[in-house]
Amino acid sequence: MTKDVSIRIRTNPRLRDKLKTLSEKSGLSKSAVIRILIDGARLREMPPLDYHRMTAELHAIGNNLNQIARVANASGLIDAAGYMANVSALNAALYQIKTAVIRG
Repeated sequence: MTKDVSIRIRTNPRLRDKLKTLSEKSGLSKSAVIRILIDGARLREMPPLDYHRMTAELHAIGNNLNQIARVANASGLIDAAGYMANVSALNAALYQIKTAVIRG
């Protein structure tokens, strides 16, 4: 979508400050906030900075589990039930973290 139409609006200090706050909380520009709200979409707050580091670490753990599974599968030495329990626990934890951040 091209943004080639410019709109200039006048407002009061209270609404200006509210727009600034929404922009800071969402991590979006003021223009993007206005476009989202006009479009009727729900504006969400930006997740905490730790969220991205935490999910990256969980994904790394998941990758490690996959590598361990490949080696164990190739050698025939694997506790499939224990491994699947760990994978399920990891996926559940990642889902809970994402849900908590999205719902705020």
